[in-house]
Amino acid sequence: VFAALGRDRRVTLINERLYLPEKWCDDSNRCDLAGIPEEYQCFKTKVALALEMVEHQRQIGVRFSWVGADGFYGNDPAFLRGIDAMSEVFVADVHCNQWIFLEDPKPTLKKKKGKRGRKPTKLEANTSAIRVDQWQSDQPDEAWKRVVVRDSSRGELEVDVLHRRVWLWDNEETAAHCWHLIVRREINAPREIKYTLSNAPAETRVKRLAEMQAQRYWVERAF
Repeated sequence: VFAALGRDRRVTLINERLYLPEKWCDDSNRCDLAGIPEEYQCFKTKVALALEMVEHQRQIGVRFSWVGADGFYGNDPAFLRGIDAMSEVFVADVHCNQWIFLEDPKPTLKKKKGKRGRKPTKLEANTSAIRVDQWQSDQPDEAWKRVVVRDSSRGELEVDVLHRRVWLWDNEETAAHCWHLIVRREINAPREIKYTLSNAPAETRVKRLAEMQAQRYWVERAF
């Protein structure tokens, strides 16, 4: 699992953690033979390792404006909420089957029906969720906004973008999170669509959000 630091076209890898399969961590002899220090012979998910790296950079004084991540991390609620809990901004891609709420679901405990049975303990949403790809397909052509996200070898790179403030809820929290949804469509390949969530300040402009999402291109170049 790698962490990179970038600004414009300049980017470098600054941290890395080795992911160990859980069955390795359950086999101390195998870990010893592989030379893995005993204190690291414990299973951690890739998301947990990524969060550790972000926290480590904060502790040693590395300054950054936001944390960018691909859909593997963005699709894990623990990663998004972990970065948010650090009071850091994230710009994370998510998969097309990501569920969102277009209105605040205002999770509540439903009232008990009748005198029998147990009291309800599970929170329920008061509005219905929708997949990001379904919401995107429902939008009219005029809703897309064309923006320049970065320079390329062929000049400025333009993309079409949809934007909306949406709510995310993990079915357990007492309140939903209101975040940005950015949908990016390639002009010459309209079927190539990316979905991104961000907890950037509400007043952040659409163009800025699209630029932040596009910055991860340079991170890939670091490899």
